[in-house]
Parts: sequence; C-alpha cells; structure tokens
Amino acid sequence: MKRRINIDLGIEFKIDIGCKNKTKQGCLGIDILDFGQEILWDINNGIPFPDSSVEYVYMSHFLEHIEDRYIASLFTEIYRVCIDGAVVDTKTPHRKNIESYYLGHVSWWDEDRIKGIVRSLGSKFEILALKKKGILLIAKLKVNK
Repeated sequence: MKRRINIDLGIEFKIDIGCKNKTKQGCLGIDILDFGQEILWDINNGIPFPDSSVEYVYMSHFLEHIEDRYIASLFTEIYRVCIDGAVVDTKTPHRKNIESYYLGHVSWWDEDRIKGIVRSLGSKFEILALKKKGILLIAKLKVNK
C-alpha cells in the first residue's frame, strides 16, 4: 500500500478524515485512496499525527464506512492526537434514512449510538451538538483531557 504524508510538523492541525476528493477548507485531507490530498493513509493503522497535535477533526460521510470493530480504536486515536478542547465534527447518514443502507456502508448511526460511544469512553468526549438534519446525523464533540 502506498503512503504519503506531506505536512509541516510543529503546529496544531485541522484534519479531514476520509476527505475523498474534496478536503474541507483549512484542513489537511486524509484518505486511503489517492485524490491528491496531503495524506494518503489507512486510518485503521492509526492517525499519523503526534499526540496532542490536532485542534479540529472533520469527518463527513466517513463513519458509515468504518466497521463496528474499528469504531472504538478510531475514537481512541482521535482522542490521542487531539489537544484539550479540540472539536470533532461529524456528518453521517442517519440510520432512519434509506441512504444509510447504501452499498459500502457498514455501520449505522443515530443519536443513541453517539451517546453510547461518548459514555463508553468516559469523560474523554463531551457532546456539544447532536441532531438529525434532513438525511444526516450531525454531531459535534469536544475533547476533554
């Protein structure tokens, strides 16, 4: 598998995990497929940043592609790389909509799932916002260290 990390170290980062071909403005893109983003990486191998170096994590239409067995380790890695007070912004199809069951989606998301993940990780994350908007479940979490 090819890997590429094209960044300057020594600053706090904003990252877009699973960016595909459209990285959120102001973020460094990370994807397993090569769309020309800054980081070509399989996040199942961890997030390629030092501890406490990320101030913002964006994941749009990404979590539904992660198998349940990897969800806990993904959130543990997010916690590891984030600074205290970092924001984690997620958008995923809400399980009550047919879009959440498209081929390629391997996990299903609703408010209770986010609440359960946050609760199971202790006080590491705090829910700032959690709502269904159209077909999407939008969650904004704060990292507590």
